[in-house]
Amino acid sequence: MRIKSLIAIALVLGAPFVPTAPAAADIKVLCASGMREIVSELQTRLGQVAGQPMSVSFGEAGDLQKRIQGGEIADVAILPRIVLDQVAADGNVVAGTIIDISQSSIGIGVRKDRPIPDISSAEKFKQALSAAKVIVATDPASGGVAGVHVADVFRRLGIAEQLAPKLKLTRGQRNALFVANGEADIAVQLSNEIRIVPGIEFIPFPPEFERTFVFSAALATRTKEANAAKAILQFLASAETTAVVEAKGMDRAAVR
Repeated sequence: MRIKSLIAIALVLGAPFVPTAPAAADIKVLCASGMREIVSELQTRLGQVAGQPMSVSFGEAGDLQKRIQGGEIADVAILPRIVLDQVAADGNVVAGTIIDISQSSIGIGVRKDRPIPDISSAEKFKQALSAAKVIVATDPASGGVAGVHVADVFRRLGIAEQLAPKLKLTRGQRNALFVANGEADIAVQLSNEIRIVPGIEFIPFPPEFERTFVFSAALATRTKEANAAKAILQFLASAETTAVVEAKGMDRAAVR
């Protein structure tokens, strides 16, 4: 009815009527906070590769997993591999499309202009944590892989209850910023999230608590833009993204 009206107006005005093609929909990407810097840097290029605008929603892995399980429509999911495998098992991403992008280890961040604690053993790590007045960590309830792992480490050290009053729990934050601003003594997070903050020294966990997390991407089952989404995955898997991955403090994921 609307097109007929436009044609009628055009005929009255003496101008030819040319229907306008509908604008391409945005490619929607759900991306874990640990990949924020990489995906933000690549966003324009990814939109070019897809041939369509791209919108990105960042969040902690567990929160994004719940959104996907709840039926939220997206085209690409970028999550820690251990979470993405669960999402695939639920049928919410296409398992055969999963590609590994990058990886990062976990540790603590302290100010470079302060004494650097020795946390090379479990006992020394325990002492450093106990001496801190405020520790910033990702809320394990968010399902963020770093937060879940850190909560388990505190439990294994036997000091989870002792540390509870001094913990500042976050979601989607760069925890080292609180240390840089003097609001906390220690930040606990992935190495790339700590190293991105100026003036902060990254110290890896003791060997018995070390953990490396791989971040991966996959085609969402409910995608409305499969071809464009596949182009994004292909680009993320290419060597062209390696320089950005490394510049943002991560390593390229090992080939499985």
